[in-house]
Amino acid sequence: MDDLRAGIIPGTSQPGSVKIPNLREVLINYGRKRIKEEFAGDQVVIKLHAVKSELDRIINTYLESAMPFATLSGIAYHDDDPCTFFSKNMDRMKEGTEDSVVLRELWSTGIGLCKYRSALSEYLNTEIRKVMQNTSDLVGPDLTLEILSRSGGLKSLVKYPASTIQVLGAETAFFKHMTTGSPPPKHGVIFRHPDVSPLKPSLRGKASRAIANKIAITSKADFLGTKMDIDLMKKQLDKRLKEIKSGQ
Repeated sequence: MDDLRAGIIPGTSQPGSVKIPNLREVLINYGRKRIKEEFAGDQVVIKLHAVKSELDRIINTYLESAMPFATLSGIAYHDDDPCTFFSKNMDRMKEGTEDSVVLRELWSTGIGLCKYRSALSEYLNTEIRKVMQNTSDLVGPDLTLEILSRSGGLKSLVKYPASTIQVLGAETAFFKHMTTGSPPPKHGVIFRHPDVSPLKPSLRGKASRAIANKIAITSKADFLGTKMDIDLMKKQLDKRLKEIKSGQ
């Protein structure tokens, strides 16, 4: 397969060779190997995370379409989580309409989507710890999943400096900064960290950089399969975040 990547057809690389390879078989084997590479380790997690993100969008869209039927049964939506809303109003869907069986199935489908999303979330939380245990222990599995997905893989992530990790997820704002001269983004998905989002906007950049610095270290340890002292790193990070909050 390495010969094929280099542009050499297997079986014809030797001078004077008259052997004609079965190109169909060669390309099929090459395709199979590439597929296995695409679904190895962190790539499985990234692809399933994309499925979960799409499922979140589908559930929200499904709820919007189902709401008119809920209104017929006197059910009002009060900004609940869609899955919570489906579950707690299941029994009320039989009220106010003759098509109760059809509408209950409509609601059951929404609940089924939510159950799969919940199962998928639990699976991803388990798998991301296998791939990036140090980073997951430091910033949590959800943020680790986002950072890994945005980077395209652990092999790519370990090459990023902390400044790049800090703005992962803010590519549009960064492109606007580069093309129009607008202020650069101070953070990307790191904004979801519980110690960043509550801060004043003027402090979020420093807090994001402090967290990105630690992620740059833990991701390399994850890539090498090394277990770090995360408790110590958390203490160091907490100390730095307190300094930022106090204006130091």
